[in-house]
Formats: sequence, structure tokens, C-alpha cells
Amino acid sequence: PNVIAIGETGLDYSRLPSSGVSIVDEVLEQQRKALTAQCRIAAEARKPLVLHVRDVKGQKTSVHKDTIDIIKKVAPPDQLIHCHCFTGDQNEYGEWLQAFPNTCFGLTNMVGYNWARDSQALASTIQLNHLLLETDAPFMTPHNLPSKHGRICHPGMVLSVASTVASLRRDGACVDEIIRRTTNNVSKAYRLAPLL
Repeated sequence: PNVIAIGETGLDYSRLPSSGVSIVDEVLEQQRKALTAQCRIAAEARKPLVLHVRDVKGQKTSVHKDTIDIIKKVAPPDQLIHCHCFTGDQNEYGEWLQAFPNTCFGLTNMVGYNWARDSQALASTIQLNHLLLETDAPFMTPHNLPSKHGRICHPGMVLSVASTVASLRRDGACVDEIIRRTTNNVSKAYRLAPLL
């Protein structure tokens, strides 16, 4: 009863072995089995599912579709899902919402990186009721952090994520509104008492 959510689980195509098709297939099968088992636990316990879904850096693969297909086999469409450190594009965001409308997407300081065009495009239009703010600490320090402050990220840097998302928004949503809405989303996604 004290468990809030199940995960982080998912498929990660970014760290597959670089040689040997049979080894790659074996690793993928292990990931699929682990994801299926943890999804089943989340669905049976009616707990939110926290996902880690990674493409190969700089390449698009079927990792989002593959993950959705596995979850569809064991979880209901109303499953609460948190796509942690979401790096997908707007099409993949749409695929998630079509399959699982109760999905929230965590955006990190990556939205401020010049090369993160997909994350920036998504941040500019994502429905605020599906947005979560994350830092992915200790990774992904803010792009504009002076070097004298170090290169280790911490949860307090989530304000930088909110600020960057606000600067990218097309609807004029300000930092205060983004913080309020995403705080409410955390309560909803994890079935917690309202935080604000």
C-alpha cells in the first residue's frame, strides 16, 4: 500500500551491445520481459507506471512504438503513465496520448540544448495538463548555467526547465502557470493529495 508507482522501466535502444546480432536480440528480449512484468504489476495494483524510453542518440528507431505495443498487451488504456525524461518528437507524443490518454511527459533541461529540436518543438505546444518538469539529476545541467556552478544537476534546477519551457511556449504560458499546472499534474499522475 505504501508503493506510489512502479518503475522506472522501459526499453532502451541507446545502450545495446555494438556487436553480435544474437546478443542484441537477447538484450532486447530481456528488456521486453522486464517491461512486460513490471507493466503487469502496475496494471494489477492500479499503480502509475514510470517509463524510461530511449532511442539511439541521433537516430530514430521504433522504441516508442515497441514500448506502446508491449504496454497495450497488459495494461488498460486508462493506465497512469509518466514518460520520464521524454525525448520523443511530437508524433511520438501523439502516439502515446492516443494509446494511453493519461500519460504525462517529463521534460528536462534538455529543452534548452541547441541540438534538442524535437524537445523544443514539443515544449512549445505540449498540452500543459500532460507536462511534468524534471531535471534527470545529476545529469543535464541547464544550458545557461555558468561553469563556476559545476556540471552536476540537482532537483532545484527544475526552475530552469520551467523558465525554458515558458520561453518556448506559443500560448504565452508564464513560469508561474507552468509551475502551478505541472505541480497539479504530479498530484494527478501519482494519485497524491494536492500539493498546491
